Amino acid sequence: MTLNKTYQKSIFLQKILGRNYKWWYLIQYNFKLAFNDRFGIFVTVLRFTIPLLITLLIYSSFESSRNLGGELALTNYFFQITAIAFGISWDLRFNIIKGGLSNKLLVPTDYIKSQLFVALGFSSFTLFLRTLVYIPILLFLGTSIIFSFNLLLAFCLMFLSFLTFLSLEIIIGSSAFWFSVASNRILEIYYDLIPVFSGAIIILSLNPITQRFIPLPFAIAAYHPMQIYLGKYSVLETFYIFLGGVFWCTLFYFLARFVFKMGLKRNEAVGL
Repeated sequence: MTLNKTYQKSIFLQKILGRNYKWWYLIQYNFKLAFNDRFGIFVTVLRFTIPLLITLLIYSSFESSRNLGGELALTNYFFQITAIAFGISWDLRFNIIKGGLSNKLLVPTDYIKSQLFVALGFSSFTLFLRTLVYIPILLFLGTSIIFSFNLLLAFCLMFLSFLTFLSLEIIIGSSAFWFSVASNRILEIYYDLIPVFSGAIIILSLNPITQRFIPLPFAIAAYHPMQIYLGKYSVLETFYIFLGGVFWCTLFYFLARFVFKMGLKRNEAVGL
């Protein structure tokens, strides 16, 4: 009976989504795949939790009228939502080095698009677990989320950042076309620096050195959405931030297409 209900539900979704049902299937399948890799997911969650707790401990010790620890925790959570497509670069690098990319390109489905939905499915489970970690942290720090128009604007900016990071994933992953094994180090450096540049583990506005990171495209992932949510930007400043987000998103999109195309030409095989 359960199988029959599941099958009927699947047929219902297929009728609604039509040809796009395959993307929902990719999300669903990789969500279940992530659930099976429980130990790996646990290590991943632990890897981000320890640095976050250390930074929160440091900021919470500051004497300030602002709840710096709570502000940083919420900013970091914004970053986790924005970075839900992270991991595409690792898969792309693996397929380039191991020669599996040629087989992927033979499938009548856009490779980059399919990798996006694979990452969405797999990372959704990780985000769910991280949310369970953030809830007690935010409650302990006395930080509450206020549903307002500013929050909606923050999420819109985070969506632009999500698209920007998607293009960056392609660019960083494509480094394997030229650097092969050394691209592993490039990806590691990228993933270590992005939380810093985005303001996810440090509050950029508190230090003259880190303030230089604010104009960078990474800041629209966490720092700027948080400032918009807190109402610290005027209408004009918010408009300029969104304008900058559209600019970076468009620039990295075309740059990603160019880099990936150049990489394919470098590694093209006879008959493909």
